[in-house]
Amino acid sequence: MSRQAAKRPNFLIVIADDLRWDSVGALGNRAAQTPVLDGLAYRGRVFSNAFVTTSICPTSRASILTGQYGRRHGVWSFDKALTAAQMQQAYPSLLRANGYQTGFVGKWGIGNELPTDAFDFFRGILGQGSYYDAANGGRHLGDVFREQALEGLSGFKAGDPFCLILCSKEVHEQDEDTANPYQPMAKFSHLYENVTFPSPATANVRSFEKLPPFVRTSLGRTRWEPRFSTEQLFQTSMRAYHQLLTGLDDICGDIVKMLEQKGVLDDTVIIVTSDNGNMLGDHGLAAKWFMFEESIRVPLIVSAPERFGFGAGSVDRSVALNVDIAPTILALAGIPVPAGMQGRPLLEPAESRPSPGVAREFLYEHLLEIPNLPKSEGVRTSRFKYVKYLVEGGDYESLFDLTNDPFEETDLARTETGQQLLPDMRLKLSSLVAEAA
Repeated sequence: MSRQAAKRPNFLIVIADDLRWDSVGALGNRAAQTPVLDGLAYRGRVFSNAFVTTSICPTSRASILTGQYGRRHGVWSFDKALTAAQMQQAYPSLLRANGYQTGFVGKWGIGNELPTDAFDFFRGILGQGSYYDAANGGRHLGDVFREQALEGLSGFKAGDPFCLILCSKEVHEQDEDTANPYQPMAKFSHLYENVTFPSPATANVRSFEKLPPFVRTSLGRTRWEPRFSTEQLFQTSMRAYHQLLTGLDDICGDIVKMLEQKGVLDDTVIIVTSDNGNMLGDHGLAAKWFMFEESIRVPLIVSAPERFGFGAGSVDRSVALNVDIAPTILALAGIPVPAGMQGRPLLEPAESRPSPGVAREFLYEHLLEIPNLPKSEGVRTSRFKYVKYLVEGGDYESLFDLTNDPFEETDLARTETGQQLLPDMRLKLSSLVAEAA
């Protein structure tokens, strides 16, 4: 079947907020109650080594939309929006220009203006929003987004392909509420009551004291205090975190059910991922912002019609990046990928030759000006991770051997072994920075 003759797929893109790769049941979390996400994983392909190139909301979301690194699209603050020209080259606009109906629901998270005219159906919000807001009549924000997503789906004209994007607030904390940061739907607040969650391997004083001093005093540590600093706080936070996750799963279940009722589920590609990961007490820290695996590694599930031929229940262990999502969507839709996109298609249509799962080195960059958070950039290879913190008084380097030190506790940068490796890692970083810009 030629690409032109094949029926163009619909797309449902679900972007969670701060959801790390190992939270979903099918991806290794035995405690998680995520039957819908698990079902999508078993029906589709799981990318078990998926990463973001920047672990902060606005930059990563812009990278997902444009297929570009932060140095290329330039979103390095919460106030910076994508330009009109950039939006025209983002995957939703390219789908729309090629006959797709497009919709967006949830957290936009880029700049101070909503791109209402860039979609056929738009119900986005600026910033984080509140899980429980008087403006929503006391309803949970997840339920509001659920209703809006179903509204968007029901309004799409039958017979024409569509793309609906849902960007949830789950599982992000309610930052300003230090006493109650995780706020799930009431109907899930009883879940996980009898579960005792294991502490992360690095949630100890020894691991924390190995961190650079400016990381130990950073916002990551400040956020850790009210969430994970005692066993009781840790268990309470983990239960509520998982309750939020089950709420997101429930929302996805209703959307999948509507796709099935409309008779289009078998013609719809469903992609589930996150804007970044989340440290849940790992290294004595909370949230994201750093290049630790817990912060940059995310779930990536692609459940697609059988005709695309990539095998239900398959696992792809090659590196996948957030900048790959836009070109992947365009390739599946049979739309040429713009030369300005820096990612690459992860899934080609069935008649296309699949890319080999080769080792892939990638650039990490976190250049936002955020009080009490160091800027950083780095390189992750199949074995080593090199981090350069851009701090006052001179750059601070860290180097980890991921094969022998998967929890990133032994910094080699100031050892004899590290000194031998650093010149090559610095060269790799310079090359990737130049390429990204």
